[in-house]
Amino acid sequence: MLVAGWYLLFRKPISELPLPGVTSPAVPTYSFAFYGPTEPQGIAVTPAGDRIYVAESGADRALMVFDAKGNLLKQSTPPGTQASGRTPVYVAVNPVTSEVYVSDRPGKVIDIYAADGTYLRQFKPDASVKDWAPLGLAFDASGNLYVSDVAPDAQVVLKFDATGKLLQTIGKDSAMSYPNGISVDAAGRIVVADGSNGRLLVFDPAGNRLGIVSRGTADGQLGMPRGTAIDDHGSVVVVDTTAHAVNFYSLDQGTGSPTFLGTVGTEGRQEGGLEYPTGAAADAHGHVYVADTRNDRIQVWSY
Repeated sequence: MLVAGWYLLFRKPISELPLPGVTSPAVPTYSFAFYGPTEPQGIAVTPAGDRIYVAESGADRALMVFDAKGNLLKQSTPPGTQASGRTPVYVAVNPVTSEVYVSDRPGKVIDIYAADGTYLRQFKPDASVKDWAPLGLAFDASGNLYVSDVAPDAQVVLKFDATGKLLQTIGKDSAMSYPNGISVDAAGRIVVADGSNGRLLVFDPAGNRLGIVSRGTADGQLGMPRGTAIDDHGSVVVVDTTAHAVNFYSLDQGTGSPTFLGTVGTEGRQEGGLEYPTGAAADAHGHVYVADTRNDRIQVWSY
């Protein structure tokens, strides 16, 4: 009865939940890696972890779809394009439609694929968005799309509804420089890796800045943050490309201020080693996925 009650309450197998009196680790440990993509950058995963979507920036410059074990299921590109004319970067999965969005900053487009990797169409932004350079992508629980726009006169995060209507512009007063990865937590707080400034910024749903992690060499500080994710512990995952590491932070429930929890990874090609990683993703079962870009592999870390 205890086990059944636990499952009904949390909708997870008891083996995947912390047992009463047992403290979960602050950061995950290395599990395994799989190969296939050349210079993977963006990565996204379904909540169940059964589909892993990777933006390959080398070789074929394609969206690659893998199963939970790293077996390649499908590789797709926008029709009528050549590899030299594509630069897929970040990936996000719409939680409402299960469609997969892929940014192409130089191409100034966001391509949309079905859950199985079949190409569907391009995202059409609000007519008020004239000359943009879409980079980081994220969705909130309602299916609203967040895009970091790194056009020279932008450097902001744009929020769109399902039709492409512009709902909000975030970060105008934060002097961001090349904002990369974006994540939205369960409370609607927006986390942005302010790449060239070496900062992590946290905004409330209204766009007010709540907290910041600055550039530096002290524990928890950043060098060049890129991909971000929210794991199933509610922790913020930040890939620090130049530190060859992944940092974890908790957000204060009241203020939203980030607290450093720990870091994983070290420079190298060994298990758990990283070489200029870029993207991060997390499923609902304690797994964190890292695009280990220069090692041409995807790493999986588990709680």
